[in-house]
Amino acid sequence: MSEQPRSDQDMAFARVLAEKYRGQFFDDDQAPRFGVSANHDASILLSSLELQVSRYIDSPPSFLPAYLRRLFEHEIALARRLFTVGHDVLVLRKAGNGFGLDVIVDVFNRRARRALSRWGQRDLDYRDDGPAVPPLPGPPLTREWIDDVARGPAPVRFASGKEGSTSFLTLFSDALRISATTASSAQPLQVYTANCNLKGWILEIWPQFNYSPMRFGTMMTWPVTDTLPTTGNYMFQGLKGASVQQDPTPHYLGPSRTQTLVKL
Repeated sequence: MSEQPRSDQDMAFARVLAEKYRGQFFDDDQAPRFGVSANHDASILLSSLELQVSRYIDSPPSFLPAYLRRLFEHEIALARRLFTVGHDVLVLRKAGNGFGLDVIVDVFNRRARRALSRWGQRDLDYRDDGPAVPPLPGPPLTREWIDDVARGPAPVRFASGKEGSTSFLTLFSDALRISATTASSAQPLQVYTANCNLKGWILEIWPQFNYSPMRFGTMMTWPVTDTLPTTGNYMFQGLKGASVQQDPTPHYLGPSRTQTLVKL
């Protein structure tokens, strides 16, 4: 399965929004301390983006239902806490989005730390159909861990605050546009099904704008079902013991596509 098609105009629109509102998202003179974000700032930024998207797709100015508004405000707040004056942000290369952008890494997310720490590792049974023991928790967040993972096999690197915030806002604006186009037909907590080419794996999923994996479903592959709060392009990864496998293809999930095939 692939991501939702977007036109050159759609991509240009997302880039324009990122450039226009980047200072509202991350300002060197008003940046928060690392790990701290203000929800009222997220609300103001989201309202600005929502207005621009509504004009672009010719929809009512406030198209987001309350539950989606809370979700997107939360995503902005989660991303903003990664930025602080004088420090670069960690980004994931080859992230699979159609913009060719490297994606910010939520280093506060223990699943992200676990996957990046074990990148390239393979258990002997990672191709077997049988279940594996649950993976261990991710390592604690320290400056040493960030430096070590940046030097390791995981496809990550450091990026400036400007580059990281531009990437986030471009991909977030695109996700907001996609959500807006299906807002009238989308259902809260729509159930989705993920099939997989391998059995016995735990699936994790993350949105296109932030490498912040969360568990998809409670069962091992396959199939696996779970709910998602909003329509959009998502990425999958699988875990089995110490093994971590990425599906490099983005998956569009929404009212018109409630099933997908994950290839690890």
